[in-house]
Amino acid sequence: PILIEMDDIVASSNITTVNINATAGAFDADSIILATTGALNLAGTQNFDLGNATAASVTSVTTGTVTLNTANASLDAITTGSGADNLTLDEGTAVMVLASGAGNDTVSAGNAAASQYDLGLGNDQITLTNANSGVIAAGDGDDLLITDQATDMIIAGGDGSDTLRITGSSNVNVSGNTNFALSSIDTINLSAAGAGLQVSAAQFNANSTFALTGTAAATDILTVTGSASADTVSLGSVTVTTASTSITGG
Repeated sequence: PILIEMDDIVASSNITTVNINATAGAFDADSIILATTGALNLAGTQNFDLGNATAASVTSVTTGTVTLNTANASLDAITTGSGADNLTLDEGTAVMVLASGAGNDTVSAGNAAASQYDLGLGNDQITLTNANSGVIAAGDGDDLLITDQATDMIIAGGDGSDTLRITGSSNVNVSGNTNFALSSIDTINLSAAGAGLQVSAAQFNANSTFALTGTAAATDILTVTGSASADTVSLGSVTVTTASTSITGG
């Protein structure tokens, strides 16, 4: 197969749209730099590795894999096709709007509050690297959501078997977060000794049927914290394996 390999691609600031078609072969660049108002459009059937990408938007209809790292805060709109994409979205001041399409995508997300991540079809994985608010729609497939942060995300698992994995060895307390909510999450995995998750009664009751898994019952604890009002909490629909649960008053 043909590989089109380049170093840094820099487009004139006068060019507002760049179209690249990778049908004859895969495309590999160390970086691609457009104006911060520029639109990058990708098509074809082969893979794209864009390296560090500067633009305002990236839109792909390719069936190949798209790999990129956002390199400027103006790149806040990314749409990809049906490949198994690898996206590093680490611009902390960018309010990102991602639609990653079909395919088993891998996303690392550390954007500003109010960002939106639509993972589409496929068995996707997203790692949250900060605690900002926003929305994740995991879509169809067996999706994995990973964090060691006290995230304020609204997380909708969608169809399939979806897992929220808490990493690290300390308690992640989201019970006071205004926006945090779970729906259609089938497993909460406390994946390291000492990992814990603390949620409010209202947050728990919105997604109260799931499997809780961990590494040690003595240290990996899901804590449900009541409010100052009278709360009703039932743990009867939680299946616990190598972990434990706790209810505390508000």
